[in-house]
Amino acid sequence: MKFSRNITNISGLQLFQLIRYSAVILIGILLSKSGISTDTIGLYEKFLLLTGFFTIFWSQGLLKAMLPLIEEKNETEKGILFVNTFVLLFVIAAIANILLLVSSNLIESLLLHGKKIPYIELTILYILFNAPSILTEYIYLTQNKARKIVAYGSIVFTIQLLLVGLPPFFNLSIKYSIIGLVATSLIKFLWTFNLLSHKSFWKFNPTIWKHLLLYSFPLIISTLLTTSAKYIDGFIITSKFSQSEYAVFSYGAKELPLVLLLANSLSLSMISKFASNNIQKHLITLKKQASNLGLFLFPLSAFLIMLSHFLFPLLFNQSFEDSATIFNIYLLLIICRLMFPQTILLGKQLNKQLMLASFFELLINVSLSIWFATLFGIVGVAYATIVANIFEKVYLSVIVKTKLNISISSYFPWKQNLSMSIILIVIFLIIENIVY
Repeated sequence: MKFSRNITNISGLQLFQLIRYSAVILIGILLSKSGISTDTIGLYEKFLLLTGFFTIFWSQGLLKAMLPLIEEKNETEKGILFVNTFVLLFVIAAIANILLLVSSNLIESLLLHGKKIPYIELTILYILFNAPSILTEYIYLTQNKARKIVAYGSIVFTIQLLLVGLPPFFNLSIKYSIIGLVATSLIKFLWTFNLLSHKSFWKFNPTIWKHLLLYSFPLIISTLLTTSAKYIDGFIITSKFSQSEYAVFSYGAKELPLVLLLANSLSLSMISKFASNNIQKHLITLKKQASNLGLFLFPLSAFLIMLSHFLFPLLFNQSFEDSATIFNIYLLLIICRLMFPQTILLGKQLNKQLMLASFFELLINVSLSIWFATLFGIVGVAYATIVANIFEKVYLSVIVKTKLNISISSYFPWKQNLSMSIILIVIFLIIENIVY
């Protein structure tokens, strides 16, 4: 009860994201332990790859454009904003499905080696229901109902874990796991719709649509470019390596959930704060939160680097032993994940700068992925991701300084993180080059 009372908006959103990601990891463990082949698991991963490619960039772009608008609005105005965003997300999801169908032959020939898109009907339904449902946790956030964020995440992702992870244990095909994923997205969609069912909220506001589309465009492009790197990495691997090797990469190419999720949740929860004129106290809060996360997450990352080669065969199976090296490389992303210049720029709606940074990041990532894959094999793609992400955060920090005259030391504990980053890299080199 005491823990429940101490949940804040920031920690509530962080816990929600942690629960979501934990469900993804546990599903992966269940599928690997169920006895189905790595090729079959690769089919499930390709379903996620394809649906994500057609939704993440624009849904996240619209979300980030909406958050600065929440500040200083009353309950009804917030409801109207969420309803208009919900409908817009649904409309764009329908358009995305049309684009998927139109481009299906191209996708099959270029990315799937001539094979049909797996379960295209389920793909369409998942895109349609899942995209608008991303608003639920932010509705609770604006209502200061942090405990409900955690409760919602616990319920829906437990359902997802059961519906997706268990079918193979009953000798059912992977199609039933995907049906379970679609069913979960429908539950989330209906939950969001229910939260917005208040009659006074359902007012179409063309000004909101115009603002969202105008300000989200550079963010959509930015998110498209950033997330495309992940999917292009996947496509590079599927074109150069086997489906089993793609499954090995996919299982390893996952950041430590506590780094990615806690950092992203902190950033998203504070975007609206930087929309105000008086941001000094918010800079202090951001720096303090980043420092606290670093003191916990850097040692944890180092500990996992030392254990990963033992844990991966144990948690999954021997076929995924090489995933540990990929995972260790992705753990190094903590070096840049706890830098938050993008939070300040989003709050100030300097979205074009974010788009330009994402373009440079993608250019570096794709170029290095192709080059490093030739030099180092499949691990080279992971190394390219590290270099590109560090470049992006350094670039954005320079923009914050030049455009807003805010020094990096105002919001980032750089001395602390630099020393811990050096220690982490040394541990990584010892484990990967000497121990294994």
